Amino acid sequence: LIKRAYEQTGWQVVVLIDEYDALLLDVLHEEENLPVLRNVMHNFYSPLKGCDPYLRFVFLTGVTKFAQLSMSGTLNNISNVSMDEPYAAVCGILLPSVIVKNCKLRIGKKDMLEQMHEYIERLAVAQEMTEEETLRKLKEKYDGYHFTWSSPDICNPFSLLNALERRRIDNYWFGSGTPTYLIEMLRKFKVSPSAIGMKKALSTSFDAPTERMTTIVPLLYQSGYITIKNYDKLTQLYTLDIPNGEIRVGLM
Repeated sequence: LIKRAYEQTGWQVVVLIDEYDALLLDVLHEEENLPVLRNVMHNFYSPLKGCDPYLRFVFLTGVTKFAQLSMSGTLNNISNVSMDEPYAAVCGILLPSVIVKNCKLRIGKKDMLEQMHEYIERLAVAQEMTEEETLRKLKEKYDGYHFTWSSPDICNPFSLLNALERRRIDNYWFGSGTPTYLIEMLRKFKVSPSAIGMKKALSTSFDAPTERMTTIVPLLYQSGYITIKNYDKLTQLYTLDIPNGEIRVGLM
């Protein structure tokens, strides 16, 4: 398909793949089925490497990295940009910075206010709050993700857009369904939800291979249940914690 598209148009092909590792995560806790399915996925993705002359751009998103699934040999020309500063805000929405002074609202990100002002206004009316209070509530509930340090606060787009559309601030992302693999891994490592958060770690320990992890921290970080909150350059330790109110309430 990629080759024919190139031959017919003369243009190189762009390939976008979302949740490339979803099927593998479903069997992450199953020692017998994981290697079998990994081999199937290996065969599925391997043609991409041979199609290199016909490809302009390939972008994959998922919870884990290819190297973590022993598939690095399949696509060893893929760059992992998960913790690279230039891409820190590529996934998610930047909410305006809210600073109330002399009853005026200062906005750090004009795009959000211009593009979604009508929705924010409607949500404020529905919640019987001012726009300033509404923005502050949205930040507390859905904001706070960091994929490197330092990076801007990233807001969960799924929850934010649902809140604006439904005019109700609720636990949309967490309520959409906790994945089976997370429940199984919490059981495996005997971790209570109340014990999640406020951990200090090197990047190698939370950006570690999921298959070979010795703690639940990598999976919690990569799944979005904890995020980077601080970094000490001297010790090179990151502070990891629950990102926002939605996740905190959901876990409890």
